[in-house]
Amino acid sequence: MTSRENFFIGREGELEKLKSIWYSSSFEFVILRGRRGLGKTRLLKTWISRNNIPCLYIVASFSNPDILVKTIREQIVSQLGEDPRFRDLEDFIDFVTSKLLESKIAIVIDEFQKLFTIYEFMSRFLEEIKKLRSSNSVPPSVLVVSGDFDSIVSSRYSLLYREMLRYASAEIELKPLSFREVYRFLGDSRDLVEAFMIYAVFGGIPYYLSLVNPKKNLLENIEELVLSSRAPLKNEPLYLLSQKLRDIDRYSQILCAIAQGHHTLQEIARESRVPLNALPKYISTLEELGVIKRVAPLARRYTFYTIVDYYVNFWFCAVAPRLYYLELEEYSKIIDFIKSNISNYVERIWKRESLKHQESIVEKRGEIVEYAGPVKDKELRSYIDGVVRTRRKIYLVTALWRDLTIDHVFSIAEKAKRVFSGRERKNRVVVPAVYSRTVIGLDKGKNIEGIEVHVLRDLVE
Repeated sequence: MTSRENFFIGREGELEKLKSIWYSSSFEFVILRGRRGLGKTRLLKTWISRNNIPCLYIVASFSNPDILVKTIREQIVSQLGEDPRFRDLEDFIDFVTSKLLESKIAIVIDEFQKLFTIYEFMSRFLEEIKKLRSSNSVPPSVLVVSGDFDSIVSSRYSLLYREMLRYASAEIELKPLSFREVYRFLGDSRDLVEAFMIYAVFGGIPYYLSLVNPKKNLLENIEELVLSSRAPLKNEPLYLLSQKLRDIDRYSQILCAIAQGHHTLQEIARESRVPLNALPKYISTLEELGVIKRVAPLARRYTFYTIVDYYVNFWFCAVAPRLYYLELEEYSKIIDFIKSNISNYVERIWKRESLKHQESIVEKRGEIVEYAGPVKDKELRSYIDGVVRTRRKIYLVTALWRDLTIDHVFSIAEKAKRVFSGRERKNRVVVPAVYSRTVIGLDKGKNIEGIEVHVLRDLVE
């Protein structure tokens, strides 16, 4: 692991929220949720250290009650120097309550999702939280439960989660880092182009990024982290699915289809060989877990689906269809495929990020965005990757992962306007928005009349 393993960046909004909660004048109960690798533990430890907070930090490493009681006692002895000598998890609840009532303290219970299967514990825990939240005599302490609650929210334990949410002062959900934050995270070890390519493969997951070796290029890092016998991310997407789902084979088939560019239900069913009438229940589960998201494209009546996490997307695009090579440890066959196709893959991510960027800058101008998303009409998508529509304007986004000249920009913009002419616009002004890595001959900060031009550097400034 690199020296970035202890490097913390971003999350300023979450830190500020936690800080205000700590300085509250009443007892606070906080739920911190986010999938594995997003930095929940690092966020909490940064909050604790920056504010010099007296804290008891418990990790619920097991779901077996007997083992859990033993490990919790060991953690308390290590941190507080006292043995609580409780016999079961109900005694643990009594201990936590007594500490919260004793003096101002923060108590964190990490990996809390593992406790949802222990009904007696959860029932008693919720009772105590309800009492603490309704009492006026509790010191302004803070109790934080942290974990990956996505599988809980979409399971038979969802009612328990909703009940817990009723008593929470705040629910903080961590999202992947943006490209701007990832570029800062990677530091001076990468130029912009290579940094974006790393982001396109490993996404905004801090844990994955902390594993990236700054002395190696992208393909070398893929080989080291994904395609070697002891690669830490070799089967990571399958592990993530197995933590939340039972039968992962069909889900894997569906994700393979989406990652390779089949987005509508009909396309996914045909490519994955999952019957069309059975597909919606699998799609719905993946949506609830936050693995995929639904998009309603402009100029097409069908919705389509994309994979949210970029590394999961990359793995199911490049690795999963060649899983037999992975099992046989014939990694060179997969590397050869990646070498030949990496630019095309990165361009697909560049198109998604360009559309997000265009939407954000339009919103910053104070325009109300009515629609932002891709186009799926075959004629349109040859020239336009997405549309941002406001009350007065329609921005036609075309994103190419290469360097352009000013003449190229003019040509692309004219083709986009021409192919869009005749479409429903309701007196809106049509504005082409062209994205590329750089535009040769265009001074920084300059634009071309009637065309919005954005380059890679705009995404980090």
